[in-house]
Order: sequence, then structure tokens, then C-alpha cells
Amino acid sequence: MSRRFAVASFLVVALSLIIIAGGAQAGSPNRLAALQASPEATPCAATTETEATALATAFMEPFETGDVSVYDRILAPTYVHHWGVGEDIVGIAEQQARVAAFNAAFETWVMTDQFVIVAGDYVTVVWTASARQAEPLNGIAASNVDTVYTGINVFRIECGLIAEGWNESDHLTRLIQAGVITSDELSDAGTPTP
Repeated sequence: MSRRFAVASFLVVALSLIIIAGGAQAGSPNRLAALQASPEATPCAATTETEATALATAFMEPFETGDVSVYDRILAPTYVHHWGVGEDIVGIAEQQARVAAFNAAFETWVMTDQFVIVAGDYVTVVWTASARQAEPLNGIAASNVDTVYTGINVFRIECGLIAEGWNESDHLTRLIQAGVITSDELSDAGTPTP
């Protein structure tokens, strides 16, 4: 194992634990819905590492294929997703709508690299994607420029389904590459102070 891979793996696990701990706080938005997605009174067989990896990989596929029907098979009915950009969503239909809107805005989105780490009931997917935004999305105009950026998704698995997910994507890099954010704008932004 290369030193670079070892450091990257450590950082992924550390970031995953931070995301999980932050999302697990009792006062976090939609936490009740996430807990209801997998009631503790329902005993179920443990999900194997292979099954957990397959669930996480299947979650990412609609971003490339556009087929959001896969979510009907892999998400708990009250699935909660904590997006890095935008509001949290609850439920399969909301997830399908959000990904369909994403797909409508991106002419291409291809995952070029990924690795998966399974730790108990949690699965982390670290990915690199090539993308071209051809339509407006969330107030961001289309750029029609090829970009490459990275992201991380963490999933909580319960009873063979994904009950909760978190996402952080490097949209700053994507927007800089697309020319939506310029170097001048970055230098003018300064450093926020408390």
C-alpha cells in the first residue's frame, strides 16, 4: 500500500466518522425520520460487507444512468439524505426527484474512480467524477465546460436497505474549473471572521 493511499484512506475514515457523528446528533434535522427508517424493534439479519458495498455502488449509479428506479429497491421508505449543498430530503420520492433534477442539468456525469470502505453498518464511497453542466441547477448557470471533481458519500445500512446518507462534494473546484467562480472573485472573498 502506498503512503499516499494510506494517508487518503485515513482521511476518508476520519471524515466519515466526523460526518456520522455530526449527523447522529439528537438535534440534527430529520434525525427522527432517519431513526424511524429503521426501527430497533424489527430484528433483521446483518448486512454483509459485499451486500453493503453493492448497495452503496447501486446508490451512485443513477447519477450516470439516469435510472432513479433503483432507489425503490435499495432505500428504506423513510430514507434521509443530508446533502452537502441544499436541504436534507426524506423519502424515496424526494431522492428520485433530486437526482432526476441533477441528471437534467448535467449532460455528462461519469464516475472515473471510486473506492468503498465498509465499517459495521456504515459504508463510505469516495469518488472522482467527470461532469459537464448543460442546464441551470440550484441557481448555477450552465457552463458547458468539462470538469473533474471529487466527493464522498457515507451511508447507514439497516435491515439490508440504506436508511440514511450524507454527501460532501467539491463543488468549489467544479465551479472554478467551469469558470462560474473566477480567481478575482476568490481573491475578493477574503477569509470570514467570527
